[in-house]
Amino acid sequence: MTQAAVWLAGAGLALACATGVAQARDIEFSGYTWTVRTGSGGPGPNLWDERNVWVDHDGLHLRIVYADGAWRCAEVTSKQALGFGHYQVELGGRPDLFDRNIILGFFNYAGPDGTNEIDIEFSQWGKADNANRLNWTVYPARGGAKAAHIGLPLLLESNASTHQWTWTPKAVEYASFQGWQSINTAQAPIGRWHYAPGNLTGVPQTPMPVKLNLWLDHGDAPTDHQPVEVVLRSFSFEPLQ
Repeated sequence: MTQAAVWLAGAGLALACATGVAQARDIEFSGYTWTVRTGSGGPGPNLWDERNVWVDHDGLHLRIVYADGAWRCAEVTSKQALGFGHYQVELGGRPDLFDRNIILGFFNYAGPDGTNEIDIEFSQWGKADNANRLNWTVYPARGGAKAAHIGLPLLLESNASTHQWTWTPKAVEYASFQGWQSINTAQAPIGRWHYAPGNLTGVPQTPMPVKLNLWLDHGDAPTDHQPVEVVLRSFSFEPLQ
């Protein structure tokens, strides 16, 4: 297996899952209840399998594996819609070594597509020559306005990194750090971005669920044909004071 198969699932993993939509189950992680996705659909489109998601003492595991003749992905959605405030995810894994077709996302989403979304995504978007593996995107509150996006190179020093976004009525501020860091005292920044469009249309204004997912660009198989697993050590949210 290559380095890009991050926190790999064991070689003997077996998975039995129907391709149709099954009854979704809920899990508890970091003090919140999350619904585990199953069935098929976008983004991608992909197949989503509940057995690719579990929680243990290390945190929330998300994986992509090949089973029953297809690659299968993972996604959870918070049952609670969260609003303005400070969000943080502590990540265990190396998205800087992902195969070019792998995408890991942390984001608020209410839709419809192209609106009401605040993203952190790790991916080369299928392009081997794309050095910008860390992607931050803000979609507007209403249709007709353009999304704002910035991509950054990503080189992690270990399997530990911390990723934050602060959402206010007028702005979204992103920051990523080496290592697992405190929500208020993080150091060693990988990068920062303060997006303030100057109008409320450019920033979502209503509470939105949080989604955490691991998926395949356009549903395309990893070019290295390796399974991938990441562990989210924690998720935290502090409402805006």
